[in-house]
Amino acid sequence: ARHANMLYRAGFIREGHELARRAIRIDPFSPDSHRMMFIGALASNDLDSAQEYLRLIEELTGARETVYATLFFAVRQDWDKAAAILREDGWMDFASREKWFDTMMDTLEGRMPAEEFGRLFRDLEEDGEIEPVTAVSIYSLVGLPEEALRCLSGLESLMLMDNTVWLPIYDEMRALPGFPAAMAKHGVVELWEERGMPQGIRAAPPS
Repeated sequence: ARHANMLYRAGFIREGHELARRAIRIDPFSPDSHRMMFIGALASNDLDSAQEYLRLIEELTGARETVYATLFFAVRQDWDKAAAILREDGWMDFASREKWFDTMMDTLEGRMPAEEFGRLFRDLEEDGEIEPVTAVSIYSLVGLPEEALRCLSGLESLMLMDNTVWLPIYDEMRALPGFPAAMAKHGVVELWEERGMPQGIRAAPPS
């Protein structure tokens, strides 16, 4: 399972998916192995399988997986459902999030240009009111991949983004030339040198 996690992080989704499948055969009650299968299915845009893995994870843990459930509906572009989950699970209980969340929804639904939202969001980011890992996701969702990459480059750890950076919502960010360098600190370069670059990455691995 640990090796599968590393393959996912480096962008080798199919190979990681196969190892995660083997891990489930060994321990069918492991939530972590099912989480990897969920990410692999979502990254492959296999939404039916992703939904089934999400159901199994929540059955095994006995609780809703807020992050994974939100990711699932974000990839489906079901913004209302994603927003409802965040509100129901208390993610919106922080005043700083209320400042930008509704504005982000306006942008996703076409009522505000992405550039205008970006200016507002950067102000909050500079004031320290936005978690850096959140900024990567939000900039990607509203169609500002350069800003997302800037924030990714500043992360010392992928934290909650571990493996999820290969989901379809980050396609434009991953296509930027600076993406390999931004990922270099997260232990993926050795695998890239050994296996070649993952599909969709245009730049060479950093030396």
